[in-house]
Amino acid sequence: YRKDRLIYWQARSIDPNEKKRYDQYTGSRKAVLFNHDKLFEWSNAPLFICEGVFDALPVYGVATLTSSPTKAQIALLKKSKRRLVFVIDKDSNGKNFADAALQNGWDIVFTEQGTDDIGESIEKYGLLFTYYQLMREIIPSGSKKADLYLMRYCKRSKKNNE
Repeated sequence: YRKDRLIYWQARSIDPNEKKRYDQYTGSRKAVLFNHDKLFEWSNAPLFICEGVFDALPVYGVATLTSSPTKAQIALLKKSKRRLVFVIDKDSNGKNFADAALQNGWDIVFTEQGTDDIGESIEKYGLLFTYYQLMREIIPSGSKKADLYLMRYCKRSKKNNE
């Protein structure tokens, strides 16, 4: 939704045997952000930017629906007056997501050790701890810590031979 108008839809199968995992609107999604209106809500709390909807929902965040945000999505994100913090998945896609955030001066954060994303962290530790940990562990853009965490967590996928 954008300004209470439906602009995009996506469905995901939760059946692990299903070959087609996603179904979605076939038009352009270059400027689509899930939970777009959160960008313009007033809040002192940082706004978590995630790759996917299921990670964004429990933390009242925004999802780009991709690991490489488009120029149009980045332009929309830059219009927000809120502090944007990209939640980085611990996989090869996370590196692309983190690079986009850091190149634009946004902060990043990783979930607790032993988890790869928000969903797994919530399953293991619960929502309150996950949210608390995300707030506590924000890594400022431009810090040496960001580079170290990227090298540690965002390894190339053996599965995809990357």
